[in-house]
Amino acid sequence: MSAAIEPMNVSTHSVGVDAEVGISIPVDLEIIVYGGLDPVTQDLIDSVREAVDRLYKEYGIEAVFTPRIVYWDVFAFAPVLSADIPVLVINGKEVIRGRSTTSDEIIQIALSMLGVREREKPLPLLSKRDGEVFQAALTA
Repeated sequence: MSAAIEPMNVSTHSVGVDAEVGISIPVDLEIIVYGGLDPVTQDLIDSVREAVDRLYKEYGIEAVFTPRIVYWDVFAFAPVLSADIPVLVINGKEVIRGRSTTSDEIIQIALSMLGVREREKPLPLLSKRDGEVFQAALTA
């Protein structure tokens, strides 16, 4: 008596199947720095990291930062590129090319792109007529 062999289903994965999982994370800003292995690019990366931290702490703005660095000496192949990198891109728009900047300037650019006004400065505590206004408010 021979037992019948049952076919078995085995899941397989093709080499060409993309195994990347797509997760949608809501963020306000996507910041990318394109650059090389040079001090100007590193300075810009440091400024962007500080700006991303401050944007969240001071304004509640979520930002994702991705440095895209070429890990070979690009200047040896094309010296002209030294004037073109680093490049700062915020939400798909190139905002700075060929130089570094401060975190304050990055924050100003990001806030203006989002249409957020920086916190307004408070009024000075006392001017010449503030005492009269205060006294009028107390008597009313």
